[in-house]
Amino acid sequence: GGEPLRAAFAGIVERASEAPPPVQTHRISWGFDISQANVTIRPGDTVTWMFDQADIPHDVVSGLRGAADAGSLFKSERQSTGEFSYTFANTGVFPYHCTPHFSMRGAITVTEDPPSPSPSPSPSPSPAPTARRKVECGRAGRCSEDAGWADPSEKHEVRCCSDTNLGGGWRQNGGCDVWAESDGPEMGDCHERKTFVEAAAICSDAGARLCTA
Repeated sequence: GGEPLRAAFAGIVERASEAPPPVQTHRISWGFDISQANVTIRPGDTVTWMFDQADIPHDVVSGLRGAADAGSLFKSERQSTGEFSYTFANTGVFPYHCTPHFSMRGAITVTEDPPSPSPSPSPSPSPAPTARRKVECGRAGRCSEDAGWADPSEKHEVRCCSDTNLGGGWRQNGGCDVWAESDGPEMGDCHERKTFVEAAAICSDAGARLCTA
């Protein structure tokens, strides 16, 4: 009669409820802005790093910088466009980094527990002026308040500051307490035009900080 049929149907429903969740692909915009670098996923999920800084090549290398096993799990080519993907089969925490840029690093956490749902983002407030400081403001006479701000996408001359002398090219101008180095025209233009975020990363990689005031 109907009883065996109901029992069989209940078994189908129970097995369906135990099915694993579908695998997902998580995308990370990989550049000097590392706000997306740390993600939590499930086993079987794929992470895709997207390279979208056409003038600056990056790579994605598993492990901690300088560790003996760095790159043993995954390692991309150094590239400025395109994508690189890796599927994580096992649980654990997997750090990774960009070889040429010290400030670019993150970690992928793989867990059987579902990630907590992200709250609905609230409207972003207007960026603080300090986040948009002109990168050339370390130079004498270039920090007037009426011309001291710039859009984040604008590119300017890079100038790095340090409390100590970091070697050739670093100078301490009269009346200044810090040492500075400029990659402007007089030093080969190697970093002459960069955005604020790019310039900050260049100075960080040099063991210094971006001159902003």
